[in-house]
Amino acid sequence: MNNSAIFPHRQELALRDSSYVAATTPGSGVVLTSATRTTYSATDPAIILRNMTLSARTVVPDFLRLVCTAAGTGTTNFHAAATISANDVYSEFGVQIGVVGTKNASARASISTVYVRDTSLTTNAPTNPRTIARKVLKTSALAVGDEFTLRFGGESGDGVPAALHAGGTLLIYVWGSGMTAAPSFEVLLGWYE
Repeated sequence: MNNSAIFPHRQELALRDSSYVAATTPGSGVVLTSATRTTYSATDPAIILRNMTLSARTVVPDFLRLVCTAAGTGTTNFHAAATISANDVYSEFGVQIGVVGTKNASARASISTVYVRDTSLTTNAPTNPRTIARKVLKTSALAVGDEFTLRFGGESGDGVPAALHAGGTLLIYVWGSGMTAAPSFEVLLGWYE
């Protein structure tokens, strides 16, 4: 018996009610770290996902995919971490990327905003941050075409399930040991609203 017919995957359910949303960078990628980001820093995220609503709607992160478009130099290993914060930590700079519903007939507007670093993204300190994912993505130098995926929560996830309530923020960090020139990545981020 096909259990997926009885218990559809949550993405399928979200598509049915137009609540699955994604954001992607256009073109050949963006710089997600400073040239010398060799360790984690709570105020230097690569990507921010913000729940902009003041209502009861919740944002549930699903996955992040990074595809390397320029390898940078010096990196001997590459790491990622994700935290959630109860406050709006965005301060300035960064590039806002397009957020789209994944159902073509949907007129439902997203409640979220996504910023990527692309040279500079200044943030305030997160309030009561909680780490929901931490992963060593690669243990050697980066190469063009390297693809990395973080899955948030679920049985096959790299982190714990998390929810962003009104004003909440997901912060994603990347860094590389020994990095002397920053790599660039195409970004695809998916979530439920």
